Amino acid sequence: MATMTAPAATLQEIYQAARKRLEGRRNVYRSYTDAEELRARLEGRTLPRVPLDAPDFRGPETVSEFFDSRLIERRQFFGCPEVPLLYEVAEAARQDAAAAVRALKAARKLDPRTQWVAFQAITEWKRCEGADKTGAERTVSALLAEWSRLRLAEEDPDGE
Repeated sequence: MATMTAPAATLQEIYQAARKRLEGRRNVYRSYTDAEELRARLEGRTLPRVPLDAPDFRGPETVSEFFDSRLIERRQFFGCPEVPLLYEVAEAARQDAAAAVRALKAARKLDPRTQWVAFQAITEWKRCEGADKTGAERTVSALLAEWSRLRLAEEDPDGE
């Protein structure tokens, strides 16, 4: 698991592992021959169908998949100071909410501006598609409750 002082290599390893797991959710369009369709019908099987306009990946169906998606979406912000915390929390959240809450305690080491940016990201997780369907909303709610309990920055310290 990454730590607040995690080197970029560790963050990259976490990202690559999440990306590899995401590949299992890739939608693959496949066309079938008439013979394949006839055989499936005769055998009482239904062939899997993916519409041409389907997204590249299926949505998350588990809490772990939900947090893998959150890890991947933060990739573009690797250089930002809140990313190690968000990666640590999301990686821990793949296990359970209690692990994620424990990982969140590292936010106390961050400056108020970085705390606020991390708070905005975690708040956004609650609104992400699939949060309620996968049960991840409960984990995110526990994170936000712990955030308040720790009295971390919930408003922009610069007042912007």
